[in-house]
Amino acid sequence: MKIKVSFIKDEHPTDYICLMPSERLDDICEDSECKELIIDDIIGYIPYDRIDTTLENWIKKIRIGGNIIITGVDLNSIARGIQGRIIDIKQANLFLYGFPKKDSPIRMSCLTGAQIARIFERTTHFKIIKYSIENFKYIVKAERIK
Repeated sequence: MKIKVSFIKDEHPTDYICLMPSERLDDICEDSECKELIIDDIIGYIPYDRIDTTLENWIKKIRIGGNIIITGVDLNSIARGIQGRIIDIKQANLFLYGFPKKDSPIRMSCLTGAQIARIFERTTHFKIIKYSIENFKYIVKAERIK
């Protein structure tokens, strides 16, 4: 099973089950069932004090040999961009809070790619396959090895 959690309609092949943001995937799949889980710019919509438990829930759904890919706005990049005058305050706010629309969710937190990577480094069950930051966004891909 492949799952993509995103606000954006999926452009992936039809073998992905696409979901709107959810902190828990217990009703969608069993533990260790998911071959690939893509969390596409969702972390920022989860209250900061619930991020660890949310990530724990998502991570336990990945089967051995499976991958989890998490993307999001990188707070360190935003800060460096402001300090280096690469972006202005208006642009920083758009990255951090998006383009608000009526009845759209509100971002409640912002992390760094390094924070996400450390979560996978703390566990012996995952190894990081990819970690990069481009255009003020991070992507972390990890594979479950045990």
